[in-house]
Amino acid sequence: MTSLADFEEFAESIKGKWEPNKIESAVAKKWPNSKDQAAYYKWSADQFFKSLEPPRPSMPMAELLPKIASTNYNNAAETDLLKRAINSGSDCGYLPFGTYINGDLYRVVLRTNALVNHSNPTTGQTLLPPWFLVVNTEPTLKSTSGHQKIPSDETDDTSSTSFSAFQLGQLEYFYGKDVSDPEQEDYWIYTGFCAVIGFTMSGRANGIYLIYDFYQFDPCSGMNSDRQEKSYDEDLWGYLPHSDVQFSCAKVIGEGGIAGLSQDFQFKISDIIPHEVGLARAVRTSLNTIVGAGIPVSEFESTRGSKHSAERPEEDESPTKKLHGL
Repeated sequence: MTSLADFEEFAESIKGKWEPNKIESAVAKKWPNSKDQAAYYKWSADQFFKSLEPPRPSMPMAELLPKIASTNYNNAAETDLLKRAINSGSDCGYLPFGTYINGDLYRVVLRTNALVNHSNPTTGQTLLPPWFLVVNTEPTLKSTSGHQKIPSDETDDTSSTSFSAFQLGQLEYFYGKDVSDPEQEDYWIYTGFCAVIGFTMSGRANGIYLIYDFYQFDPCSGMNSDRQEKSYDEDLWGYLPHSDVQFSCAKVIGEGGIAGLSQDFQFKISDIIPHEVGLARAVRTSLNTIVGAGIPVSEFESTRGSKHSAERPEEDESPTKKLHGL
C-alpha cells in the first residue's frame, strides 16, 4: 500500500526530469498497479496547485534556532511545522554554522532531503517521511532478531549502535579570502557532509551531527542524478577542508549548543565514527517513539557518549578520534 511518504520520496527522486515520457515510465516502474499510479498523479496535481498559493512567511533565524532545539521530534505536528520552516527559505535559506577549530567558516543550506538511503525494510510498518533517518553506527553487526522489537517502556539510554535523526541540510565551506564578508555566494562549496539533529527516544534534541553523503549528485557532469549509486573517492571521502580526520559521522559540540549557532559559533567534533555508517528509514512505534525499520530497539541509543565510547574498539579511543582538536 502506498503512503504519503512514498509519494514525497519519489517526487524528490525525479525532480528536474520534466520529459513526460520519462516521468510516466518512472511512475509505471515504481507502481505497476494502475490504482497506485492514479493515486500518485492525483497527489502530484494537488502539490502543484498548492505551490501556486502565496508562500508562507519565512521564519527568522532568531525563531528557527530555538524551534530546532525545543521541538519534540516524536510529535508529528511539531516536526511538520519545523519541516515547513526549514524548507520555506528561512531568512537566507541557511543556518550560520560558525567556525571549525582551524578557523574555517561554515554554514548549513537548509533542506530536509539532503541525505538519501537505500535500505529495503520489509517490516510491513508505515515508514515515516524521508527527513527522518535512523543512523546505525555499526552497520556490519548482525541483529540477533529479524524483526522489529517494541520496548516495554521508554528510556533515553537503551543501547549504543543506532540513533534517530531529523535532517537539516548540507554543510558548506567558505573558501573566500575575507571571512568577514561571507555573503559572497560564489565562495561557498559543498563539503560532502550533511547536518542532522539527533534526538532521544523521548523526542528531545540531542545535538547536531555531521554525516557524510556517499550518494552525491554531481551538478557539473549530471552524473548520479537519481542518487542510486555511491559516488565518492575511496581515499578522499569524509574529510572537512584542511582537516586530517576522516569520518562518516560525528557530533558537533560548541558553547551554547544548537541555540548558540551563529557566524561566531566555534565548534569541534566528538563521537567520531571512522567507518561508513548505515542509514535506515524510520517508523513510529505504538509508544510513539521513532526507531529504524528493521533495527531492533535493543540496538538503539539516544544519549551517545560515554557508553558508546566504552564499547568502541581500542583503536578508536585515541584523543584525535574522540575529540579532534583538544
